[in-house]
Amino acid sequence: MLRTNTFEVPYYIGHCKDHLSIKDSLLKIIDKNNGEHSQFPGYNITKTDYYLKGNDPNFEQKYISIIHPYILKHLNECQIIKPGQEQEYFYWYNQYTKLSYHGWHDHQGIKWASIYYLELSEDNPVTEFRNFLTQDVIRVNVKEGDIITFPGFMDHRSPPNLSGERKTIIACNLKTIY
Repeated sequence: MLRTNTFEVPYYIGHCKDHLSIKDSLLKIIDKNNGEHSQFPGYNITKTDYYLKGNDPNFEQKYISIIHPYILKHLNECQIIKPGQEQEYFYWYNQYTKLSYHGWHDHQGIKWASIYYLELSEDNPVTEFRNFLTQDVIRVNVKEGDIITFPGFMDHRSPPNLSGERKTIIACNLKTIY
């Protein structure tokens, strides 16, 4: 039996071909959204709607109708979605301004997680992943308009934003209903 020191976990990176045409619409919706500052031990997110959906039955995430078809296309291209399986999607956005961050975490019970980089300047930090065996930090090469999909058990974080530029992501958890 061959044994190696690293365990490779699959992740998929694609690009939203219509990023430039949908970016302004998405940002206008998010700017009007009543997101909240989220500051708990391990993270300090400038603005998010992660907690609002569960607390307000009338809460609408109008950006989903715009981004969902692109996430689906990406998941199909990665062969993550299988015909006949019912899927459940949970969306939220996070915005990070100077010194905001999201510490190490995973998405327990979620098969696949995706991140769409809506705003990402060259000076913004990208998502980092941590190899669960070696604890090595892995930085992936993504740019604005990219979508990355990875297993929900992977530790990841958004390091502190040391730039003066805002970073905005739209995240999606995919849960397969059997």
